Amino acid sequence: MNNQHQKPRILIVDDIVVNLKLLRQILRDDYLISFASSGPKALEIIAMQQPDLILLDIMMPEMDGFEVCQRIKANPVTSEIPIIFITANEDVVDSLKDFDQTGIDYILKPVEAAIVLEKIQRFLGLSAKE
Repeated sequence: MNNQHQKPRILIVDDIVVNLKLLRQILRDDYLISFASSGPKALEIIAMQQPDLILLDIMMPEMDGFEVCQRIKANPVTSEIPIIFITANEDVVDSLKDFDQTGIDYILKPVEAAIVLEKIQRFLGLSAKE
């Protein structure tokens, strides 16, 4: 067992393996990472692990990111978990304004490491590494 300071847990939800690998590469040194390739799987993991933050793709088969987000925010146990949507579709950003909930932001694909890290640190209340 690793006995270092407890790292924040991030759940990455995306149905595209390349996106999961890229985000893992960016985050693996500073965070405990879990993965889900579908909305239903993400909800299962969230119920078991209670991540500190969720990176959530919007366009997924079976259950899209908006529905996953609505279920997370509707549950009092998980409603405070910050969610950062990840999308390649700039038009979807307008739909995010309809959510109008705190703890929700977005990142456009292709993701840039500096933007991902800055937004995560801001949501988790962490200061940037010196």
